[in-house]
Amino acid sequence: MPDYDALQEILGKTIRGVIVKQNTMGTFPAVAIHMVFEDGTSYEIYSLYQMSFGKGLNQRGMEEVRQYLNPPMANVLDISVDDA
Repeated sequence: MPDYDALQEILGKTIRGVIVKQNTMGTFPAVAIHMVFEDGTSYEIYSLYQMSFGKGLNQRGMEEVRQYLNPPMANVLDISVDDA
């Protein structure tokens, strides 16, 4: 389950770079994505298993993403800089 407080901290930050790492030793985690922000901080998302990436930017805003593949996928965290 995503950490609400940690994700709340990254809202509004500008991503300066993204680094994707793959574990070549076959141990945990298998894949990690690091978003590096302009202020010198970063946030890591990791997976026990392989991760697939989309083929480019989607023309979906918050409301469209909320509805996309729902069901079978459930929104387990939904926060936005626009939320009051």
